[in-house]
Amino acid sequence: MMLRVLHVSHSAALSGAEQALLRALRAMDRARFESIVVLPEDGPLRARLESIGVETRVLPIRWWIPATDWTAEHFARQLDGLETRWRDLAELAARERVDLIHSNTLVTIEGALAATALGIPHIWHSRGSFGQGFPPAYADDLAFFFSIVEELGGALVCVSNSVLVQTRQYAGDIECQVIPDGFDLELSAAPAHSDLRGELDLPGNSRLIACIGGIQRRKGQMDLVDAIALVRKAHPSVVLLLAGPICEASYGRDVEERVTALGLSQSVRLLGFRDDVASIIGQCELIVHPSYSEGFPLSILESMAAGKPVVATRCGGAEDMIEDGVSGILVSPARPEQLAQAIGWILGDAGRTRALGEAARERAKLFSASSSAGRLQDLFSEVLHGFPSRSPNPAGASAVAMKIIATSRDYALASLRSELERRDRIIAARDEAVEFLKGELAARDVIISARDDGISFLKQRVVSFEAEVQDLRQTIEQLRSRAVE
Repeated sequence: MMLRVLHVSHSAALSGAEQALLRALRAMDRARFESIVVLPEDGPLRARLESIGVETRVLPIRWWIPATDWTAEHFARQLDGLETRWRDLAELAARERVDLIHSNTLVTIEGALAATALGIPHIWHSRGSFGQGFPPAYADDLAFFFSIVEELGGALVCVSNSVLVQTRQYAGDIECQVIPDGFDLELSAAPAHSDLRGELDLPGNSRLIACIGGIQRRKGQMDLVDAIALVRKAHPSVVLLLAGPICEASYGRDVEERVTALGLSQSVRLLGFRDDVASIIGQCELIVHPSYSEGFPLSILESMAAGKPVVATRCGGAEDMIEDGVSGILVSPARPEQLAQAIGWILGDAGRTRALGEAARERAKLFSASSSAGRLQDLFSEVLHGFPSRSPNPAGASAVAMKIIATSRDYALASLRSELERRDRIIAARDEAVEFLKGELAARDVIISARDDGISFLKQRVVSFEAEVQDLRQTIEQLRSRAVE
């Protein structure tokens, strides 16, 4: 029997989670599953999905877990209209006779609410670990978020063991299964369709290293810039390519300023978003992934599949892919000197580079897109066949939605109160400073006044002395006149 699955994507871009969904759907058995993907807007993912025959719909899906750079007020506004959004999604699912709803990340809630309202199964997909400012401090309440995940039920897919470990700290009852994302291994053999050295006007002997991913604090590109400054002491022809859009403007500026301050403007190039990642990887000697926190970074897997050595931090996910010292090198996060040492170790020995690359290519075969998709569709079938019969519960969905909205507003109010208290402290400190300055000015006025009095006195004394001098002169003249007589 053909099963219809509705996939909810948090984005229509082509970042890691979106590409993982695309690869899974490309590899799924179309004889068993028919997929529809709901996107929050039009975007490049939609065109890619439709090119492989997957239906898409656009509905206003929003995040219920705040992004790193969101203010509390912005987060609360994101949840405005949540009731309407999940009802629209439920209406679509009912109209399309959907059997199961799959939320491609944890940051959207509409799919889980719609499934509850319709009485059909739902599967969450957790693609990364929380931490490093996600969610922001005002909403750093993982116990609440995971309580909602458990309350809405279903099953949860974790992309790596590190994600599973964190999930189990907060959600002990929901069924969890580790299914690593897969990579289309045949794509790793794609020939280069750009000449980076020519494009960037680099010398022919430049030794290219790449870091693939959006420029943001948790990705750790600043550490890599610092590491390159160290690497260049022994390997002056090294050029680092940062391939990815600037996701956090302030951090992007910090990285650019650090590059300039270290005199690396010609040795570190920010390429922005690129759609030729496979070509970039193919032209580099090695790939570096300096992140602080990850789920299952596909850029590592893509690089390994291309036969490239990878230096990565132990950030979660990377440890599942790389056998340290065999198919890549693992170092501690936030340690530029360790990154530099590992990079230099690989660059210093061509034989070592080849051996690591060959082992990486073999290791990557364990994480094929077909294998990952097979395990995911098996889970879909298990959940559908083992799902306990339950009645549609739109009232229950509304109750959970209202709880989420109320909690988000509590976060916003608490954040605003904290901000007001902070500003009150600043104003009080400024008031104290103003009073201090007033006192200083008053003291200076007293000093100035005293000086003025002193000057006036001195002026009077000068006038008096001048008069006395004049009298003395007259007396002298009189005495001279008498002496003459």
